[in-house]
Amino acid sequence: TSIKDELTQHIAKVLLLHDEDVNAGKGTVFLPGALARKYPHAQTAKAWQWLFPSGKLSVDPRTDIVRCHHISASAVRRTMKTYLKKCEIYKHASVHTLRYPNLNKIQTFHGSY
Repeated sequence: TSIKDELTQHIAKVLLLHDEDVNAGKGTVFLPGALARKYPHAQTAKAWQWLFPSGKLSVDPRTDIVRCHHISASAVRRTMKTYLKKCEIYKHASVHTLRYPNLNKIQTFHGSY
């Protein structure tokens, strides 16, 4: 499978989990003050959900509401390390490497076109 296929599958899984959370009355994300006031229903909209949500719901310390949060930075680092090995990329890289990638080279290298 390609990276594109894996990401598409991941997004479908995340959206399914979001629907389950919404049906349980807990499928919201925190939005900063002005956004929350301007778009009161956005906290449950799929467009505002985390692409990489935490595996469990937790209490938002700002509001005491149980809601979805993003995965931790350490989880992102572990995943990056796993995929570097899986893709047989032996050059040192970290999540910081992804800040300014040459997307054309990456896509060509992995056959994503």
